Amino acid sequence: MAKRANTLKNSRSGYIATLTRIRVDIKEIMDNSGNLEDVKLNQDSYKNVWRKFVKAHEEYIECLDVLAHCEELDRANDSYKEQMAQEAAFETVIESWKSKAMCNKRRDDDIKSFTRKLSKSLKGGSSGSSSASMVLARGKE
Repeated sequence: MAKRANTLKNSRSGYIATLTRIRVDIKEIMDNSGNLEDVKLNQDSYKNVWRKFVKAHEEYIECLDVLAHCEELDRANDSYKEQMAQEAAFETVIESWKSKAMCNKRRDDDIKSFTRKLSKSLKGGSSGSSSASMVLARGKE
């Protein structure tokens, strides 16, 4: 049981390191006005690692409980609470960024659509200034 507890402790540590790295990667993407899809992919990876971390933590806690390692159990639970707080706060930051990114994307899409329509209108038909010129020319006749 002690060997299993040690293996799970190492797994937890590895998952915490991976979660930290993915948070840094996502933050870099967001800070550099990155692609929404890149954030979503990294967020999916983060959630997958988070699930593995929670599973390893729960198994580790069970082992510590059986072994009656109270101090280590308290440290593991404190670490878990810290990770949970970081995960919740980071999830909020990501969702806020994604919401802003979606609004910006819709605005950019609207601008592109308007620009295309305006360009087609100017190429295919008469522009506002040439229409005004035609009205003035007719008025002189």
